[in-house]
Amino acid sequence: MANSKARDYSPNELAASQPGPTAEVLNALLLNLYDAARSLPGAMVQRQALGMIESIVAFDACMYGIGIERNHNIIVNDALMIAFPDDSVDVLNRLGNASVVGRTFLDYPERAHCFSLNDGMVGAGDHSLWRRLGGLRHVLCYGRIDKNSGAFSYLVFARHGGRKPFTHDDRKWIELVAPHLNGMLQGARGLDLHRLRLGLSSDDWRCAICDVRGLVLVAEAGFEDLVRHEWSGWTGPFLPREMAGAAFGEGTGQVVGERIKFLVSGAFEQLVVTAVRRSPVDQLTPQEHAVAKAFAQGASYKEVARILGKSPATVRQHLRSVYSKLCIRDKGALAQMLAGKAAGGIEVR
Repeated sequence: MANSKARDYSPNELAASQPGPTAEVLNALLLNLYDAARSLPGAMVQRQALGMIESIVAFDACMYGIGIERNHNIIVNDALMIAFPDDSVDVLNRLGNASVVGRTFLDYPERAHCFSLNDGMVGAGDHSLWRRLGGLRHVLCYGRIDKNSGAFSYLVFARHGGRKPFTHDDRKWIELVAPHLNGMLQGARGLDLHRLRLGLSSDDWRCAICDVRGLVLVAEAGFEDLVRHEWSGWTGPFLPREMAGAAFGEGTGQVVGERIKFLVSGAFEQLVVTAVRRSPVDQLTPQEHAVAKAFAQGASYKEVARILGKSPATVRQHLRSVYSKLCIRDKGALAQMLAGKAAGGIEVR
């Protein structure tokens, strides 16, 4: 009867545990990944990708996410987690760069690294951390830092103590596949933006997709310029604090600034943010807008008063205010301006 007790494996046993990367298997995997990226929303692509990777690198738990690098310290922002406790992100952030695993991410990016608590390769903080995260003992991780934004993408695979440690071939597999995962996910998010763009009735809007904590994942050209036009000191990569209520309260809402209007809605576990320069029509009160709309459609003062249940004098007063706010002088200009505002409508699905 086989002994179920965890044991150490020799280098020869580790090397023979599974075949190394081959062009045939790699090509098939990448084709399947990019097929998923073309057909699924970005958030769903992550789950599909992890299922495909598990067929070549087995794991008991996985974390696939993004964060930010600040002052040589990684702050984990959001993650898709499989078999990790719900508070794993908070636990990781509390440990910070006291973790050998975290420091290795920063010192040697774009390479896969294997750690085993059995090997004494990590410090006491890491022992405590990984035991806290479900008794995991073998870790394979990969990270990449965007030098321009400081955004950090990472993959962490883990196995329990009764399983074999990750091998050299496991590392090679992840080093080959991980860069494609990042490109594939950005491509999927780009298609998400394209689908969103098809739902816009005006070219004036600019769109972005953010994670649930407000980190901008991908944005159309011009989106960041609009944000800076409203908040000149904004540098990213997170949405401005002033948008927190709309973005993180109900997950849907509107932020109307002095110059720019933003709409925020939830979609596929992500936030869709659209921005547009404010129209002069936005200055109108609801009553003024109702009067202006009816008058621009051809109704007379008396007809507008009857339709809206107001006196003709009140209608004239509202129209004087409308003309002043919009800097116009006649009904034709009013109709044109209201028509331009309507063309800028948006529908986020």
